[in-house]
Amino acid sequence: MFYARGYTRIIEHPGYLLFGAGEGAYHRFLPKYEFHSSLGTVLFCYGLPGTIAFTAMLWAIIRRRLLPGAILLMPALVYGLAHQGLRFTMFWVMLACIAVAIHLKSQHKEENIII
Repeated sequence: MFYARGYTRIIEHPGYLLFGAGEGAYHRFLPKYEFHSSLGTVLFCYGLPGTIAFTAMLWAIIRRRLLPGAILLMPALVYGLAHQGLRFTMFWVMLACIAVAIHLKSQHKEENIII
């Protein structure tokens, strides 16, 4: 499973963890196809700066309402362990919807907004 999803690249090429290997040119690595994991893609392809930026973005979205935001993000993040979910528009639309809902809830605390 780890080989088929590309996770072995992290162990075989640890030098890319600092600044990343970049996206594409899959012929450089075995297996010769894309990393089938959102988490692995962020870590391996974008390195430490990309991982910090991605984590900071997620934190900025859910920090005001940590538990509800984390619960809403959990299915997408678990899906991203085994699939490349970053390329799907619905992932980014979901993040935007969560961010807007949390913002509206913080602005209108007395109203009954679900999140």
